[in-house]
Amino acid sequence: AKLSYKQTQILSSHPEKIVALEAKIKELNAGLSDPKIYQQIGLTALYNDLEAAKSELETLENEYFEVLEIAENLEQI
Repeated sequence: AKLSYKQTQILSSHPEKIVALEAKIKELNAGLSDPKIYQQIGLTALYNDLEAAKSELETLENEYFEVLEIAENLEQI
């Protein structure tokens, strides 16, 4: 048995996406603590973007670690 094309894509592309989302979350958190930024963009918009990014990050991490576990199990066979 081997990984599907989609699983291989997840292993190769998700780490980069996860790093980018972590950076975006850090930036959004900084924006929430900076009056100049949140007054310009709006607290609600910033908060909604932050929640969406956190949700997407959780999904990507779950997919990645699920496939990583499958890949590690395949290597042990």
